[in-house]
Amino acid sequence: MSLSSAESHYLAAGRTESRSTTFDSSSYLAANADLLQVGLNTSTAVQHYISVGYRETRTTSFDASGYMAANTDLGFSSASLAVQHFISFGYRENRTTSYDFSSVDIASYFAANADLQSAIGGSSSNDRYRAALEHYRNFGIFEGRRIVPMQPVNSGPTIPTLSTTGTPHTDTLSIAGETDTYAVTLQRGILYTLRQNGSSSSNGTLNDPYLRLFDSNRSLLAQDDDGGTGRDALIQFRPTQTGTYYLSAGSFASGGAGTYQVSVSQPSLTEVFPPVSDVLSFPYERDSVNVALTRGVRYQIDLEGADTGRGTLTNPYLRVFDGSGSLLRYDDDSGVGLNSQLTFTPTTTGNHTLQVAGVGSRYGSYTLSVTQLG
Repeated sequence: MSLSSAESHYLAAGRTESRSTTFDSSSYLAANADLLQVGLNTSTAVQHYISVGYRETRTTSFDASGYMAANTDLGFSSASLAVQHFISFGYRENRTTSYDFSSVDIASYFAANADLQSAIGGSSSNDRYRAALEHYRNFGIFEGRRIVPMQPVNSGPTIPTLSTTGTPHTDTLSIAGETDTYAVTLQRGILYTLRQNGSSSSNGTLNDPYLRLFDSNRSLLAQDDDGGTGRDALIQFRPTQTGTYYLSAGSFASGGAGTYQVSVSQPSLTEVFPPVSDVLSFPYERDSVNVALTRGVRYQIDLEGADTGRGTLTNPYLRVFDGSGSLLRYDDDSGVGLNSQLTFTPTTTGNHTLQVAGVGSRYGSYTLSVTQLG
């Protein structure tokens, strides 16, 4: 398409389609450092993308927040300044442009920035975690806010080992901001209950426990604030791989100290029905499964896909209806990754309908399971 035909396209269609009329040459060069090395500048970047770059599917965006987080000596107040620094100096200095944001200790981020504790909300600890990460990426870095990286987990003799028998281990957070790390061996496919109990259950003096679960590579798998009794923390987790996992026991917003108990157990459970595997074959398809549930009994319902290797569906969405078709509960991302998981206690005995869907137009195979919790 020539410049004249591009202008005609915009006047005829592009304007009504709200197409962008700007191209960020600086971000394009920063995202493709090999172009800087051969001498391209912002004046020639547009022509390069038109002639070559778009066919090579080159990215046109640069992760300025990742660049800032990975290079803490920089103190720019905007993304555009970070981009210009990389173009002018960073690429020649071989500075890294990526940062593992899952390594940010969000509890410490809240503690160091008290104004965020009320400003950043959410219906669950996972919602607050995601909102805080977005705040840090989009604003906190450029406001000069402090972060605390998660400490690497090393499987050395100094890390206490927990059994999976439910026997509690008692310990103390001596100062605000302290965390304790524990190792535990978990078996693939078994549902475990991980607890950190404090004053709410009379198992210590810690007022608001905060529990996190990591894999052997320090990747955060799950976290909880108030899922147990009162303000106690509780995580239910079904590993997809057998191996060593790590629990980090702390306090919410790193704001408390005191004694606590931590434990790992296999709850008394009964599968309501074996895991069902099926396929959403096309966009917007919905599958429904009827299951008989008993009033007052607590169940865990898991809808799993690509994130746990139990299907190809990349973002499952689960809904629970009663026998008359009224929506009772729904969940998007409370399981591992983008899987759906919810605990549910029916108020009536009888058939309930579990509806399986994908977020948006997503489709693919999945596994649905219902477990009765003791």
